[in-house]
Amino acid sequence: MPSANFCFVAPAKPLQRTSAVLVLIVSALHSLPQAGATETTAMVPLVSSVQRASDEAARLEIEIVNSRAGIICPVDATTSFFNDFGDGRSGGRSHEGTDIMSDAGVPLVAVVDGTISNKYGGLAGNSVYLLGDDGNEYWYFHVDEYVGEPRAVKVGEVIATAGASGNAQGIHTHFEIHPSADPYDVINPYDKLDLVCRDRVPVR
Repeated sequence: MPSANFCFVAPAKPLQRTSAVLVLIVSALHSLPQAGATETTAMVPLVSSVQRASDEAARLEIEIVNSRAGIICPVDATTSFFNDFGDGRSGGRSHEGTDIMSDAGVPLVAVVDGTISNKYGGLAGNSVYLLGDDGNEYWYFHVDEYVGEPRAVKVGEVIATAGASGNAQGIHTHFEIHPSADPYDVINPYDKLDLVCRDRVPVR
């Protein structure tokens, strides 16, 4: 198998997140009411701004993690999966992706900006192929329904729903990453999915 040359995006600096939080808190302190206001009333804008700062920190944390992985989670719902890349399959095949379990019909989304095409065939069932603007290609197998026609898409755009078409045992999305869009070059997506798929429950 050729060596993988997956294109990574440089992660944002944690200092940026900290700075954003500090700016919001300092702003809240400057906006406190002047003398004469009750202590409870005076604390309201500070509490509100600290909450906004916390929300902003969480958002930035997600951006940093997604930047490290280079993708977002392909399933926009609660998922369950493990590192099954390379496991044996029927007919002497080797598993070349990660099977992401979820409920039926949940949204599957574009992991990067790019162009999608829809195909049906054999073991993969209904499939979506996302040719990313990053030069890599992302394969989604066993989908239930396509959402929209083949087209240019933005990261996070819904492209299909989860199902069990083709040779699938239970509801799941088989997800593959092909560096440089080479169909014969595939890398294990588990580490990236482990970073970005946060709404996750243990495999039962």
